[in-house]
Amino acid sequence: MNMPIKSSGWRPSAAAFAALLLAACAMPPPVAPPQMAEPTQPAETDTLTGNYLAARYARSVQDTGAAAKYFAASLADDPDNVLLMRRTFILMVASGQVDKGVEMAQRLVAAGEADPLIPLLLSVADIKAGNFASAVARMDLAPRTGLNTLITPMISAWAQAGDGKVDEAFKALAPLGENQALGSIYDYHSGLINEMVGRDDAAEASYLKILDRGGAGTLRVVEAYARFLQRHGRVTEARALFAAYQQRTPDSSVAQALVESLAAPASAPLVPNAAAGAAETLYTAAAVLSREDAGEVVELYLQLALYLQPQLDAARMLIGDLMENRQNWDDAITAYRVVPASSPYYSSARVRLAWSLNSKGNSDEAIALLRSVVTSPSDRTEALLMLGDLLRGKERYADAVREYDRALARVGTPQPRHWAMFYARGIAYERSKQWPKAEADFLKALQLQPDQPQVLNYLGYTWVDRGERLEDARRMIERAVELRPNDGFIVDSLGWALYRMGDYEEAVVRLERAVELQAEDPVINDHLGDAYWRVGRANEARFQWARSLRLKPESDARAATERKLQEGLPPARQPVPARAASNG
Repeated sequence: MNMPIKSSGWRPSAAAFAALLLAACAMPPPVAPPQMAEPTQPAETDTLTGNYLAARYARSVQDTGAAAKYFAASLADDPDNVLLMRRTFILMVASGQVDKGVEMAQRLVAAGEADPLIPLLLSVADIKAGNFASAVARMDLAPRTGLNTLITPMISAWAQAGDGKVDEAFKALAPLGENQALGSIYDYHSGLINEMVGRDDAAEASYLKILDRGGAGTLRVVEAYARFLQRHGRVTEARALFAAYQQRTPDSSVAQALVESLAAPASAPLVPNAAAGAAETLYTAAAVLSREDAGEVVELYLQLALYLQPQLDAARMLIGDLMENRQNWDDAITAYRVVPASSPYYSSARVRLAWSLNSKGNSDEAIALLRSVVTSPSDRTEALLMLGDLLRGKERYADAVREYDRALARVGTPQPRHWAMFYARGIAYERSKQWPKAEADFLKALQLQPDQPQVLNYLGYTWVDRGERLEDARRMIERAVELRPNDGFIVDSLGWALYRMGDYEEAVVRLERAVELQAEDPVINDHLGDAYWRVGRANEARFQWARSLRLKPESDARAATERKLQEGLPPARQPVPARAASNG
């Protein structure tokens, strides 16, 4: 099933991103990603050891909320255990319990303990309370290592600005401006601070400078400057700015919603106060770290950002994205549900919510949700495509085709990026046994994107299975293998093409490789069994067929494999000759 395009947020320039990744490497090592798709949460226990082990397990599978819960339970049994406090306060914040995390951080300070995240956490609490001088003093104590080389100057600058000390704010921010790799971030936050304090000429100069650096492709920057232009009555320029962004990212429902918001009265600045500015800093850091799978540290920054600025829906979207990647569907659903209808992220959040609901097994709810949002003008094609995909997943092929038709009608003249629409509709046609229509869609997809490996593979494999255009099919699949040599399904397609063309020895080589890459697929194992039989390796063939049955193939395939296991294959016929290629 095709995943929809995810919403855009802060995206640093390439140079800034590289520098930040180096900084991120100095952070504490992240928790290893989970190995199982759906972790089983251990049962609650009333023992210190049991809760501690449950917490360690929850953390190992990146279930931050459960880890915080069990560490807190352990701490209740051993309240003066500094190691437990240090682990628990981070997880408390990362799971959204910021006030409890602040309280625990204060206990650690009282106990004489230090942690690189404590000054940041307590400074954020001060900024939220309006205690800006205290926030500055705390950040002066923060280590200037790792990602703190970025965060500390920015949080200090926003605290100084909140305290009315604008010149001091820019002194704090200055180290970023001196680093060429961080220049875009410096320009962005300089513009936000200047706009907040009413220095509009300086703010615009900063925004223009970051656009010159390549920031026109960053939605957060474009939104900030567009709001500035809107507030100054320059709506035409704001629309042109979004139009330039949409040339680069034409399918962004968030950008389209922001364009539509220009018709309303002038809005406040993107960052109206110091708390929102500090939140923007934390969101920036989280967006960088999310690419490095830095575990609960990313969640901590995002939760702190939302603690300071609950309306920062870009942060909620990133939390949902992180939870999706971990297949933690419940937390993803929670994050997406909170995004309000007034938000430019609403349409995208509803689509992502539907995906998470479907992934959890609630496909009917997901389909109903998508049907309620596909009329949104800001949605464009995203929801329609996902609706088609979900209907196709339920084998409702005619309904899926109707939604793909609607999506293509919205597109107008197809562009190369629209190849996936034809590919998805082609699959629905093929599964509903409308091959001429399916073939036409696959060929159209290749016309738009000639080297798209999924389409090359699907069309080539289907031609092979139908005994049509075998030479064309072989060339297509060989090209797909060149593009994706480690994709077991594509390698299987090539092996099966060789088998159908009678080259059994080479088919065995390719199909053995496909089984190595995709060992748990019943069809690939069945194909290898067939190839083994044709080269006289009957025992190995029966082993592969038996393995295919254990992997639970579809019912029609099961019957055929059971028959082969009992009787073997009939004598080989002459390979099906390749039919002449058409001009289609």
